[in-house]
Amino acid sequence: MNTLSSILRGMGGMLTRPARTGKSLASEKSLKPIAVFVIAFGLLQSLLFLISYLRKDYPPPAEVLEVWVEHWGEGVMLPFFNIPAESYRGFQAAILLPFCLALWLLMGGSARLVALLFGGRHSFETYLRITGFTFFTIWLIAAFIDFLYSGIFQDAVLRGLRGEYGAAVDFLLQIFMPIEYTILYGLAGVNIFIATRTIERFAWWKAALVGLAAFAWPMALVSSVVR
Repeated sequence: MNTLSSILRGMGGMLTRPARTGKSLASEKSLKPIAVFVIAFGLLQSLLFLISYLRKDYPPPAEVLEVWVEHWGEGVMLPFFNIPAESYRGFQAAILLPFCLALWLLMGGSARLVALLFGGRHSFETYLRITGFTFFTIWLIAAFIDFLYSGIFQDAVLRGLRGEYGAAVDFLLQIFMPIEYTILYGLAGVNIFIATRTIERFAWWKAALVGLAAFAWPMALVSSVVR
């Protein structure tokens, strides 16, 4: 229960109170809560992709895929890697846990390295806690919104993208996902910046570079792997 409460505090705190929570995480000694959170997140994602693979949800029917590709392009909707589309969910199920762990280490290491160049005094473990709770909480929220958009409300969204509700609705549905990702993942970078500036007492531009270093890697990698 103590680990669970620590996870919930870290998630909620880095989402809504990054300055205060960053100071709290910098004083902690254990990596257990954030490690459990990242591993649980990776396992959950793997399980969901495995279920999708077994149900043959991806690729969607040709007429549905045509609508997705028309609005967002093949580079966004089809596998980034040279893997048959019908096998891609199985590939994702296999790699998501190690992918999440590698991404976590890369974020924490990038933030720590840049902070160290500016004379930062906090440890790699501190940045693992700050970046992990920030980014994976944001990813969890984004995944839930994606589930609503392309799962629960898929039929209504498809009708809207086909123009059945008018051009304005079509346009709004098309820009919704890019705006969602920009706001949510941008928030991750901003909150890492706030936490870093608080714990290191950096000038704003130094903390901003730390936030950018931690934010750029996951954005590029997640957008390449997740479909």
